Amino acid sequence: MIRWLRVVLPTNYLLGAGLLFLLLAGIPVLARLAFMREVAFPLEDPAGLGLIGMLAAAYGVYRVAAYHPIYQKEYREWLERTPWRFGLPLPLGPVHLVLQDLVPLAILLGLALLFEQFEWRHAPALFAGPYLLALMAA
Repeated sequence: MIRWLRVVLPTNYLLGAGLLFLLLAGIPVLARLAFMREVAFPLEDPAGLGLIGMLAAAYGVYRVAAYHPIYQKEYREWLERTPWRFGLPLPLGPVHLVLQDLVPLAILLGLALLFEQFEWRHAPALFAGPYLLALMAA
């Protein structure tokens, strides 16, 4: 399962940064839980929802920047020197969206559903907008 998912997951450093962002979003919730022993759901913290939106946007840009040869000079030059040709899968992973992309996006969507201000209709744009902009620039 992990090997199947590892195709699109960010590096450990980026995953750590994402977890740090989520921890920062959860500090107000944890403080309310520790001091008041009560947390009302859905949450009312717009900053936490903003952090989740930024993570979704960052994941969209990451999916293109990490796998597209245009953004990685050494990778592009290596592909030019090898017998790789159009139609073959890229060695580092696919630039296009694959089924594995649903897992991190579903986790972010699940976290966003905890917030009162979250509009589910805007969820696809949080990821797809930055992803398509980065892809267009390539």
